[in-house]
Amino acid sequence: MGLVDKVRRLLGRDWEIANTRLMEEQYSACDTLLAATTTDYADGARALARKYGQDGHGYMEAHGVILRSDPDDEGNAGTVLVEGNRIGRIPRYVARQLEFGPSGEEPVVIRMFTERTARGLRCEAWYWFGRSEPRWFYSRDHRPPMTPEAKAEAAQRDTERMVEEALEEGGPRADSFRLGMVDGTHYLETVEPIKQLKREDRLEEALDLCMTAIQGAENEARAEGHQPAPWYTEQAAIILRKLKRPDEEKAIIQRWIDACPEGYIKANPDETLVVRLRRIREKENAKRS
Repeated sequence: MGLVDKVRRLLGRDWEIANTRLMEEQYSACDTLLAATTTDYADGARALARKYGQDGHGYMEAHGVILRSDPDDEGNAGTVLVEGNRIGRIPRYVARQLEFGPSGEEPVVIRMFTERTARGLRCEAWYWFGRSEPRWFYSRDHRPPMTPEAKAEAAQRDTERMVEEALEEGGPRADSFRLGMVDGTHYLETVEPIKQLKREDRLEEALDLCMTAIQGAENEARAEGHQPAPWYTEQAAIILRKLKRPDEEKAIIQRWIDACPEGYIKANPDETLVVRLRRIREKENAKRS
C-alpha cells in the first residue's frame, strides 16, 4: 500500500474533486477571488446575498464599483461596493493598476456564491474588471469549493496534479520533485491530510505523516543546498507539545536546525522554529534557577 492509499485509508474519504483553477497574475482583465468577503466585509456580502434571496446554496451576478484606495487607510485598499454594500476588497497593488476616473471609482462585475455552513452563511465572490467581456471560470453549474472540507479536498487534488505534471514533464523539474518523494509520495501532498488528522484529533497518525514529510523535505533540501520546508517540522512540534512529549519536541526542532545550510540559522534568528526552541530552553533554565 502506497502512502497516498494509506492517507486515504486513514482519513476514510476519497480525495477526488473537480479541478480548480490555476490563477493567473493579470491586472488588465481578470477573474479573481475577492478578499475579505468572509471576514471584514462579511456583513455587507451577506446583506447583498439576502437581498437577492441567496441565503443558502446560492449564486448571483451584479455590477458594482471599485473605490479608489485611501493612501492613509491600508485596510480600505480597493474596496468593492455593490448596491450600497461593501462586500470585499482587492489588493492595493492591483488597485494601483486601475485608471480611476474623476469619481474615484472603477466599474466591476462580480459573481457571488453562497453556502450555508455550520458557522452561518458563507459568501465568496469573484470579480472581473477590464473592458473585455468577462470569461468566468466558475458558474451556476460549476461552483467553487465553499466548505472547509471541499476546499481541503480541492487543495489536495491540485497538489497531487501538480506533482504528477512535474514528473511527467521530465528534466530538472522532475528531478527536483523526485528528491522530495518518500514511498512514492511528495511531501507537499501530505499538507491537507495532516491538517485533517489534526482536526480529528488523530495526533499519532498525523505525527507519523509529518515524519514522512520531514524526511522528504530534508532529502530535497540536502540535494539542492537549501533549508528544509519548515511547516512539517512545525506541525510535528505542535503535535508533540499536545502529546506532552517535550524532549521529542526539542529533538525534532533541533533536527530541522541541523538540516539547514551552514550560516542559515545565524542569518535568520527569528525563524519560527529557532524562536520556539530558544523559548523552550529559556523556560527550562528558569525552572532550574
